[in-house]
Amino acid sequence: MANVEERLQQLETQVDGVARLASATAKGTGKDWAGRVVVCFGTGAFKESILDCLRQWETGAEAARLAKAEGGAASGAAGTGNEGGRPPPLKMQLFTKVVEQLVRQGVGEPVASTLRHTPQTAVESAYCKNPEATDERPVIFTISFKGNIEGLAARGALDSQTVRDAIAKRGGQFPQLGLRPGRYLPGVLRREVLSSLGYTETEIQDYFKGKGGKGAGGKGKGDGPGAAGKREAGQRLSVAMQREHKQRKA
Repeated sequence: MANVEERLQQLETQVDGVARLASATAKGTGKDWAGRVVVCFGTGAFKESILDCLRQWETGAEAARLAKAEGGAASGAAGTGNEGGRPPPLKMQLFTKVVEQLVRQGVGEPVASTLRHTPQTAVESAYCKNPEATDERPVIFTISFKGNIEGLAARGALDSQTVRDAIAKRGGQFPQLGLRPGRYLPGVLRREVLSSLGYTETEIQDYFKGKGGKGAGGKGKGDGPGAAGKREAGQRLSVAMQREHKQRKA
């Protein structure tokens, strides 16, 4: 019986360690991705240009789908109505409009040149929530960059002081284009993992805000619901330690 209890304790310790490692890895990956994201806010004429870009893209995409359904992939490519071939990806169209607007707002060299020469391989994706045309709220969309040299250079340029000055409030009003850095928002699954480790809701919030304490690397033994009677985390065994432990038992 003692041997069973010991093995059960070892299993619980290993599961606990795996959960902590997975949680830490998810946080690192999430923060790395968020650091390569920029959130864009558009108003006025810039907003209208973004909405028009989205409408044209949707129209072209629908025409391509219909043409492909009727005559195959070749017809789908020709059904966009673009004589010069396929249009640039939507992510590049949005990024190009951001660069053009930043130049209009006063961004000069060398930052403008860096942004203009950003290749398609540097931009990972773009997401836009298309509001109603009559909505007075700004259009909001995000652009994420890849972790390659070109992507990091473009993201760094958008965080330069020159760009910050261009999107700053002037005369009591913000310009038509505003930018903010991305923020990591953990999912439900990640919160459940931390909760199973004994973190309270307050500790989980502090963990994601980077305030340290129990949420950042403590024992995970909280005083909230679901944490009562939770054992403290055991020592995380490395591969070498696990091998030595098995050898001693043998």
